[in-house]
Amino acid sequence: MRLVEFTRSPRSDKRFFARFMEPERTIHFGTRKKNTYIDHGNVNIRDMHVLRRKSYLEEWNTVNEETMTTGILWGPTPSVEGNLSRMLLLFNIQDDR
Repeated sequence: MRLVEFTRSPRSDKRFFARFMEPERTIHFGTRKKNTYIDHGNVNIRDMHVLRRKSYLEEWNTVNEETMTTGILWGPTPSVEGNLSRMLLLFNIQDDR
């Protein structure tokens, strides 16, 4: 899988947009509300959010809207690029932007 585009989403209800090739796939993720770890940087809130997500999300081994939201907006760093790089490594995705 290759990441070919990562930008702000053109959808009014989503925050980011990622386009992949091989296989071709488009994912719009994150709400427009600015209340994620990349916005506030509060580690305690992040840890509680990730715990809630992991308790009910079963497909942590596939790239989908939930894994992108949790991995990038609620990832280990308050940096979108840092969390994106970690996701690409985790899922063995080539960065072709």
